[in-house]
Amino acid sequence: MTIDSVPELARRVRHLETLVKRGKPADGSDNASLLKRISALESSVARIGKAAPTKPQVYTPKPAATVPKPANNSLAIKVSDHGALTGLADNDHPQYLLTTGKAADSDKLDNIDSSGFVQTSGNQTIAGIKTFSSFPVTPSSAPSSNYQTANKKYVDDLIGAWASWTPTITWAGGTTDPTSFTILAARYVTVGNLVFCMLRGSLTRGSGDRSYLSLTAPVTISNMASGSAHHNINGNGFVLAPLYSESGKVTIFMGTMTKDGYIWATWFYEKK
Repeated sequence: MTIDSVPELARRVRHLETLVKRGKPADGSDNASLLKRISALESSVARIGKAAPTKPQVYTPKPAATVPKPANNSLAIKVSDHGALTGLADNDHPQYLLTTGKAADSDKLDNIDSSGFVQTSGNQTIAGIKTFSSFPVTPSSAPSSNYQTANKKYVDDLIGAWASWTPTITWAGGTTDPTSFTILAARYVTVGNLVFCMLRGSLTRGSGDRSYLSLTAPVTISNMASGSAHHNINGNGFVLAPLYSESGKVTIFMGTMTKDGYIWATWFYEKK
């Protein structure tokens, strides 16, 4: 039996030592023979003790398998020219938009076809009510046809707003101007080609005896349309006075002034 382990040797040595002590050799030989056997066992023990200890087994992974190179038509191939790619004319990627033409559902945003988008140029018909949070800015030119948008400037130029002007006053009839005529209000507004005016003033007669008051208009007069005036400078109550245009001015006939008072007038005319 081959002895190749320390426990087995220890067991046999103990057995032989017991036999020696008892003086009973196991195989009938003398004690000298037993001692030789013990010496041989001790040599075996020494041999086993000098043997190098068993090294633990270390796992070494196998190298990764080599991946074969892709075929020439594989997407893994790097190209420097986009035109070298194949299949560019195919519409097999509906998530992308084509540069020309229309692909089924590929030109939709939130399920709306591109024909429903508002474009920055070109003619389009837009349905529904659109509410703007800010005022849109229109062209600076005036509208020229029906249903075109009119902006604020066009309306202001056409209709305008009440504005003030300072007319130049001249007197006629009689010989002496009144001491003063204070303009309390002189306003006008333009609506298209028509100009609407109003005048209110306070007269201090002094020794004046004039009967006509003429004043310049805020906008050049083309044709006088209509007007009237009222005053109380020659009586106790207000009386109606004729009003007309002459030499580009508005003239009021009051009759000879005899007292201080007020003159009121309103008129409108066609501008040049």
